[in-house]
Amino acid sequence: RRAATVQGLLSVGAVGASAFLLEGPAVAQGTNPANNYYFPMAKYRYLPRIDRAYHALYDSTDAMLEAKDWDTLQQMFDYADDATTAMRLFANAVEGSRSSKSKKKSDRQKELYALTADYENGLKKMSKGMKAKSTKDTSTAIAETLVAMTKYQKVADIEGDKALPPDVPKDQQKYIAVFKGGGYRKKQPPGPEATAPAQ
Repeated sequence: RRAATVQGLLSVGAVGASAFLLEGPAVAQGTNPANNYYFPMAKYRYLPRIDRAYHALYDSTDAMLEAKDWDTLQQMFDYADDATTAMRLFANAVEGSRSSKSKKKSDRQKELYALTADYENGLKKMSKGMKAKSTKDTSTAIAETLVAMTKYQKVADIEGDKALPPDVPKDQQKYIAVFKGGGYRKKQPPGPEATAPAQ
């Protein structure tokens, strides 16, 4: 049974910025990593949002449904909904830094697009169930959404220790938007539970 505290989930958003402190193999010390053809920029832009959505759905929603805590469940839904764009954009870039510009998409990209659509359909059902305050319908929709998400992670090869990007030296973090307060770091919800740990 899935169970975790909201505080544990909210710290996931901060992980993307606080954990990348070691040097990654594709990064040259003291240079702008964005200029490196092999630097996996898409992983830094999108994986933290995808990973946070997975934990929002998998770790926290059971307890919220049992307590009928619809307000906090809405926050978890917002995390999950935020990942839809990230999933689509990561699929664009999954075959390499130039794959997003290619008109011909690979079979893997096509599968990821289809799984993203399944994920979005699950979220629509989840939203409908929440509005009706139906724990049964919401729970069923969450399960459907998680199936699409876990399949996406498998196809995209972002499971387990690959769910978050490689580490980046501190002197290079200034070149990456997420380390400058951009991207997912702006998606913290209001309230004391949402306060991210000091960086």
